[in-house]
Amino acid sequence: MPLRGLDFHGSPLAIFEHAGERWVVMRPVVEGMGLSWGGQRDKLETNASRFSRTDIRTTGADGKQYEMTCIPLRRYPMWLAAINPAKISNPAKI
Repeated sequence: MPLRGLDFHGSPLAIFEHAGERWVVMRPVVEGMGLSWGGQRDKLETNASRFSRTDIRTTGADGKQYEMTCIPLRRYPMWLAAINPAKISNPAKI
């Protein structure tokens, strides 16, 4: 399940394939937008079924195994729509 980049408005999304579906690693996305990871992690956990959030063990760029909070790529637009634009420090990132 190696990570690979997908261009999203000039910034790479870390995605990988797992169980026949493409998944987005959420922490780099959240932090890249200037949002609080803790707040968004809580939102993803509270709404786990809505966003199909799951923790998946995968190999990072350094070759080590990590548990990463992910959502399916197909749910990514729904998550973006749930973001309060006033909380984004760099709106150009989305």
